[in-house]
Amino acid sequence: MLNARRSLMLIFITCAAIARAETIELKDGTVIVGPVVDENDTTITVKVKFGTIQYPKNEIKSRKTDDAAPEPAKSPANETAKVPTPKPETKKPIAPPPSAARSTPAAPQDPAQLSAPVQRPAVQMGPGTLGGSPSGSDPHEDSSARDVIVLKDGTQQLGFLVSESDEDVVFDIVMSGRKVSKTILSRTTFKKGEIDSIKKLSDADRAAAIKDLDSAAKETKLDAAGEQNVRVEATTWPLKADPTKLIPVKKVELDHFTIESDANEELLRKLAFRIDKVFKAYAQHFGADRDNNVKVRVMIFNSMESYYGSVADITGGVKNPAFYNSQLKQICAGCDVAKYEQEVVAIREYHRQLDIKLQEWKINLEQARADVRAKVSRAYDKLNAGGKGATVEGQAAMEQIKQQEREWQLQVGAQEKEVNGIQDEIFSLNRRNDVVFASATQQMLATMYHEGFHAFVDNYLFTPEQARLVPRWLNEGLAQYFESARLENGHFILGQDVRERLALLKRFRNGSGLFTLEQLVNGGASDYMVHEIANLERSTKNYLQAWLLTNVLGAKGRLKREILQAYIQELAAKRPPLEALKTLSGMPNEELEKLMDEKLSPTIQAVEEKK
Repeated sequence: MLNARRSLMLIFITCAAIARAETIELKDGTVIVGPVVDENDTTITVKVKFGTIQYPKNEIKSRKTDDAAPEPAKSPANETAKVPTPKPETKKPIAPPPSAARSTPAAPQDPAQLSAPVQRPAVQMGPGTLGGSPSGSDPHEDSSARDVIVLKDGTQQLGFLVSESDEDVVFDIVMSGRKVSKTILSRTTFKKGEIDSIKKLSDADRAAAIKDLDSAAKETKLDAAGEQNVRVEATTWPLKADPTKLIPVKKVELDHFTIESDANEELLRKLAFRIDKVFKAYAQHFGADRDNNVKVRVMIFNSMESYYGSVADITGGVKNPAFYNSQLKQICAGCDVAKYEQEVVAIREYHRQLDIKLQEWKINLEQARADVRAKVSRAYDKLNAGGKGATVEGQAAMEQIKQQEREWQLQVGAQEKEVNGIQDEIFSLNRRNDVVFASATQQMLATMYHEGFHAFVDNYLFTPEQARLVPRWLNEGLAQYFESARLENGHFILGQDVRERLALLKRFRNGSGLFTLEQLVNGGASDYMVHEIANLERSTKNYLQAWLLTNVLGAKGRLKREILQAYIQELAAKRPPLEALKTLSGMPNEELEKLMDEKLSPTIQAVEEKK
């Protein structure tokens, strides 16, 4: 009889409908992937990891429904079906590009090299975006004010508090987009039991931040439209191995630049638009008015490999990832963004197919659970209908069925936990890969801002005679100072990436030591070039110390055009560099060195405490 009771536990797994994800591309370039949970004549609502996002239909460029997954085979009717435990290998995120400043030139990383999985990151705005900020804000402070929810698992969510009750908190999470650094809000609800603490803005600060975010969103849309309006033309480059043969490339003609590249048009438009925008901002920031009709030629190579091979004759084998040549009026740079994009797209597609299979497994599991509940119920009904439910034998049979059900539920529950873990890892890895790709793009933009500033110094900030006298430390220091700036509502937000650079300086100071101020200001071009690994440390140290000195001068308001020109005039009069520096800093060198040391010390203390 007990064997007969066990036969009631047969499980028949059937296919169920699955909500298919859609790929939705907005007119501003933003791409959202997820199932559509609501739609009417004017709006569409898409489910994402942290909630739902609603878009007006007139902002949508295209929609694509992902292909349906194949139907799994049904289990044999006369055997106990085993819910399979999926053990696929999820691809890991591509290795992020070096986040050290332009001051750390090194051989390019292979984007196919994969790093280990990481925990799901807190959602926050990425650095270096051309977004929005309150005008008149301190240029050395990040103006991105946010409410912060700290969850009990240690993760943080940045955004804006919408409402709060005794049971839950409604929160708009700030999410940064992928292609145009667009910022969107995803509304979600957290149970109070999930939350460890909430760091709240004042009502006035929150209102100002939301208003500023709206302004940033409008500027982002204008920028995206501006990128699409950039006119791309065809041109050619001579093949290095045989100059009589020409290879097709694209070019963009701007007021101050002719930009040529074998990269894809989308990237070329983005780089051209941003370079032009930031170059005009440089002129506005310094009030430069020098009339120069000479255009700077910019050559952007679609890989670091082709860049190094193509410019070896000009650079003599220097391994810096980009350079500006004042004699040729030319910027050359390598760009591996396309490789990163190809890798990210391939991994995301792999994850999408895997997630479809996992989702189907979970749907089948729910059907199996329903079948088990139904069979258990019928077994109880059959026992009770025969009057045996109250007997000792009947009670034993019921207990046996319950035990079988508990064991099965524990087994599939463990498998379900594993599946949920894989899906969470997929989400985490995809988010990480998006961050890596955005970081690679932003790093390329920072490189172009850096070299563009060299061109600005050479052609606009000073006269030709003055430009030849600009010391290397100042030229590289200013370029680094502005390369990581954010241009928000027409204002530069300066002083970014401070902690990372100061941490590197700390390592040098505790190791081989830093250069003296006299050594730094007397350094020449060769001190910043990387020919081989042996002189990488010297070059990196010079770059970082030049940035540190410039950052201190900027914090003291000494990077104004008239002060810079007065300093160059001192050098033109053959005054020793260390003596002339007092004109630029407006203080004795001893006091300047003290300020540089104070700038370094807080970060060193923080890093040591963190360890």
